Amino acid sequence: MFLSLIEQCYRELLSNVYVDEHRTYYERHFIVTETKYGRSVEPVNPYTEIESPICESDIYRWATDVLPHAACPVPCALIKAVEVVSDMGVKRDVSIQIE
Repeated sequence: MFLSLIEQCYRELLSNVYVDEHRTYYERHFIVTETKYGRSVEPVNPYTEIESPICESDIYRWATDVLPHAACPVPCALIKAVEVVSDMGVKRDVSIQIE
């Protein structure tokens, strides 16, 4: 049942036809990017993302393709968000401060 729902969500994202009830599935399980060749929809596996070395994380690979510099904190924030929404991490505030 769950895998068929994820597959259905994948098809919805590719076809740009959204179902409001599936919004949390879109956010938790996929990375959607618009490229010059069309829409790219990549599934996110929380176990892989959290347990992988940085250089093997799909999120960091995606960031390498679309972000202009390595100092961007967005990939780290995305990993933390995946950790929290998949109930694999401690839900507490995280901040980066440079003074």
